[in-house]
Amino acid sequence: MDYLVQKKALYLSELGNGDIRQLRLKESGKLSWKKVVSVEGTVIDLAVDWLSGNTYWIDSETPHINVASSKGQYSTVLFSENLYHPTSVALYPPTAIMCFVDLGSQDDGERGSSIDCAFMDGRRRKVLWHKSQVPVGLTFSDSGTRVYWADIGRGLIESIQQDGSRYRVDRRGIQGLNFFTYGQGIMFWTTIDDAQITKVWYSKTELSENRWFQVDQKIVDLKVYSKLSQQGSNSCSKDNGGCSHICLPNPEGQTCKCSSGYYLADTNRCIEAVRCSVPSQSCKDGQKCISTEQVCDGRADCLDASDEMGCTYPDKTHSTPIPEKLKAGKRVIPNAAQPLQATKPTKTRSLGPEEMNYPVRKTLIPPIPDRESKPSETKETEKPVQPKDSQRAEHLPCSSDFCNGKGICTVEGELRKCSCQMEYGGEFCEEAVHGPAPGYIALSITITLPVVLVVLGAFVYFRKEHELKRNSTASSRNLTSREENNQEEENLMNSETFVNEAYDEQDLLTSLQTD
Repeated sequence: MDYLVQKKALYLSELGNGDIRQLRLKESGKLSWKKVVSVEGTVIDLAVDWLSGNTYWIDSETPHINVASSKGQYSTVLFSENLYHPTSVALYPPTAIMCFVDLGSQDDGERGSSIDCAFMDGRRRKVLWHKSQVPVGLTFSDSGTRVYWADIGRGLIESIQQDGSRYRVDRRGIQGLNFFTYGQGIMFWTTIDDAQITKVWYSKTELSENRWFQVDQKIVDLKVYSKLSQQGSNSCSKDNGGCSHICLPNPEGQTCKCSSGYYLADTNRCIEAVRCSVPSQSCKDGQKCISTEQVCDGRADCLDASDEMGCTYPDKTHSTPIPEKLKAGKRVIPNAAQPLQATKPTKTRSLGPEEMNYPVRKTLIPPIPDRESKPSETKETEKPVQPKDSQRAEHLPCSSDFCNGKGICTVEGELRKCSCQMEYGGEFCEEAVHGPAPGYIALSITITLPVVLVVLGAFVYFRKEHELKRNSTASSRNLTSREENNQEEENLMNSETFVNEAYDEQDLLTSLQTD
């Protein structure tokens, strides 16, 4: 049950009837009663976004949390994974935060109860508290910063900040605790004693005094409403946030969702999904039909690539999905396949020119390392054997045997090629290149030899002439150099015997005797 104060609309679901209905009091004083959402099974709990009008609910058929648009014509599943036994959902639309209770897997006890919170569009889910036994009456404070609930398993009333801090026990030791709610700073809860007497208790959180009154009716839910508690705005409160189907708010903006059978063409527009005939199936985005053979075939056929999601491929060395025809063992022919002969294996390293033994003729080619291919028998016309895929070609043996011992084997891209000796040709150096006839060779030598001699004689003659000129020039240079040297020596001698008018021989002798 939930109530919108501004619209005076009560949302409820009857036991045994899965529909969520709206009971509204009009200005004329008349009541209008209409169905909002059709639900399979029984509604366990519901909450209405008082700003956008969206309805969130939990039903008994599936452990899901669902949401429907304000008029109920569009709906979708908001939470389905890691949910075991959801029982309660609470909203705070001004901050676009929601919380819910999951009692966990009660059968095996592997997972206990937890209180989870998330954005109202389903993102950023986190566990807020997981130490209560049976939480009921999950409610936000008036400011939306604190969450309250009662643990009927331990008789406690508890609360915690929305960010997970400042946990506290507000009341303890409550016998027969049944329902709980919070509003306007006041806590409300009900108890049923052994005599089946129902009491409604209330108390302010800051006071220790508790008051109660007895009721004779059977209470099925407990809520508190006021005009002050349902205020604010969010990104979906006006014009449905621009979404064609469902607008779900979050603290950063809004997210548009589409109802089942539609896909989101852009950020806010929903288009009806294609209908595929058997045995084809629809892509996850609903925009295209594909055959079952196209699923996990290594190529994205859907626009959202959903046909290749969650696929496993046998060859894990590939960084991209392997085509289905490779998985089936079929061969892919490269751009230019090389016909190979079979069958003796040899070393697969490449040989340089100095390592090759050219006179030796070998016609055996190492086989492809393909466990699926069988060695073919040697015949006059042998069948070409193709590599299994393009990557296998990079590891094919490349040696002198590939070129019949008459050339060098090289790898260019995915192909092997032979660089043959002058006497051989062909793709594998298997053809002997026929040279010119002996007569032509002799005639060529006869004509060529005199020409070579004449050229050689001319070269010697000009070389001698050049040497004579060099010697003559060198002699002239030596003579001139010698005359210049003699002149320099003569000048040097003259400079050594020049008369020093300041020199006195008698003074020199006197100086020597004194020393």
